[in-house]
Amino acid sequence: MSKEQPPGFKNKHHREHHTIDPTPGDPKDQQEKPTHEQSNSPGSETKKVPSEHYPDRSKD
Repeated sequence: MSKEQPPGFKNKHHREHHTIDPTPGDPKDQQEKPTHEQSNSPGSETKKVPSEHYPDRSKD
């Protein structure tokens, strides 16, 4: 006993196989160094300070 399927019918259990192409990201992004805040995160072996000191704003 076979039922005919209407035109355009798709079996809900059948999923078309589409392969996702894992394109690599911009290699420039992977070479950026972390900021001093990220480097000073807990567990970091070395502590870094910013190259420019924050200006004294106590007189503002």
